[in-house]
Amino acid sequence: MAYIAPELSFDSADIDETPSPHESPHDLVLRLALSKAQSVAKRHPRSLVIGSDTVISVGDTILGKPYDLTDFRRMMTLLSNTQHQVYTGVAVINTVSMRTLNKVLITHVNMGEISSQSALSYWQTGEPHDKAGGYAIQGIGGKYVKSISGSISAVIGIPIYETKELLTQVSE
Repeated sequence: MAYIAPELSFDSADIDETPSPHESPHDLVLRLALSKAQSVAKRHPRSLVIGSDTVISVGDTILGKPYDLTDFRRMMTLLSNTQHQVYTGVAVINTVSMRTLNKVLITHVNMGEISSQSALSYWQTGEPHDKAGGYAIQGIGGKYVKSISGSISAVIGIPIYETKELLTQVSE
């Protein structure tokens, strides 16, 4: 998804979000944010376009959106009683000047225990089906979060402060 200003609208970017072999979470979200912004920018001249993407990482394991219940259970087992990182990439393009700026934020999230039954009940709410790492910190999934260090808005969606800064810089 990419955000287009000043119209304040959203436009989907049809890109492959599959990680490349040995691609780090940092490089993945940066590539996806840039690809989304570039794809949408082609259709919106004279605009500011924002592309973003988020993935969860437990060690070297990248967690995207769960494919199904089995994949979701795998994710909850990995996240239970551990710390993980939320990587959020943001890219901003000024389609007039073609100036592009980007940033990757890393937020550390500590999770409590997630039992098998609790995970199943959570899955049945429908909330985790389209969420990176299979949970929404701003929703029901927030009950598993013990603490965070970093940007809460980056975990929820788009890092507000950093995006405002990128928009200001790309417009200068």
